[in-house]
Amino acid sequence: MIPALCVDIDPVLQKEWKQALEHSGGISVDTAGSGAEALGALSGKHYEAVIAGCRSAGTGGMDLLAKLRNTGSTVPFILVVNGEDGGLAAKALETGADFCLHACGDPEVQMEELRQMVLSAVRRKNAEDSLRQNEESVRIANRKLASISSATRHDINNKLTIVSGYTQLMRLENPGERIAEYITIMERAVSDISRLLKFSKEFEKIAAGPPVWQDLRAVIEKAAVPLLSPAKIGLTNDTAGVMVKADPLLGRVFSNLAENVLQHAGTAGAVRVHTGESGADLVLVFEDDGAGIPPEQKERIFNRGAGKNTGLGLYFAREILSVTGIGIRENGGPGRGARFEIRIPPGMFRRA
Repeated sequence: MIPALCVDIDPVLQKEWKQALEHSGGISVDTAGSGAEALGALSGKHYEAVIAGCRSAGTGGMDLLAKLRNTGSTVPFILVVNGEDGGLAAKALETGADFCLHACGDPEVQMEELRQMVLSAVRRKNAEDSLRQNEESVRIANRKLASISSATRHDINNKLTIVSGYTQLMRLENPGERIAEYITIMERAVSDISRLLKFSKEFEKIAAGPPVWQDLRAVIEKAAVPLLSPAKIGLTNDTAGVMVKADPLLGRVFSNLAENVLQHAGTAGAVRVHTGESGADLVLVFEDDGAGIPPEQKERIFNRGAGKNTGLGLYFAREILSVTGIGIRENGGPGRGARFEIRIPPGMFRRA
């Protein structure tokens, strides 16, 4: 049963609203003759909807609506306006009313329309409340997981420091060739574990903040140039005037692509980044003139743990982009360099 409060100075109208809404079932109605009486009722009882009459702007239901919204109340509010006063209805909606009902025409039809407005407003409010509760639960869970992960990484790093220290001491003992080989394997494992722990720390940052609009050219320059320049690999950046809405870690995508060039492109001497259109999508291309990627590796390179150095960079890049529905694939030709195509859907890009 939905508890509703009907407010109007006319007791006859109060009675009509109460009878009509309760007759169809699902709604129980209390009445009030003024805004002050309604505020008193609302302070003493929980109502899931308020229905108020309004005969002129700035009085009656409009005044009650303004007071409720100014105090932070989100109770669904339906304002009943006499005649065809569109200006008052528009003002009510701007003030925070959920619906406005123009009281004209067949009374039975009007009462059914009012009932549907109550049900719709309450359903929407319940859905919004549930969504907020779920979001808060997720935020709390994420904070707890981040805290646990941080503490776990700290403890593991401490243990790795001990292992690393003892492997160094073992080398000082002039071990035989066989033992030295085992020590090398242990040191490599320690290094890999440290890298994975660092990756897990970075991965937690994905979607930690809301997506933001970013200047694509500036992001690429800041992320890729410092990595490519020392290797004398030139960067042509033809993305001026393009803004992209993406995770705040967008720069890491391009630093990881630049690192991929350094690690796998062999004789690459140049990188070009440019944009085009495919239907409603914006297509961003990041390509080099290196050796290219074999066909059987094109999808595998995005898997976690594939390739050299545990292959986390491109996996990480794909996850960052996926936050706002952006996709990435490699479609370069063998021997013609790597070509990463980033497809940005409508609403996630704009041109200055």
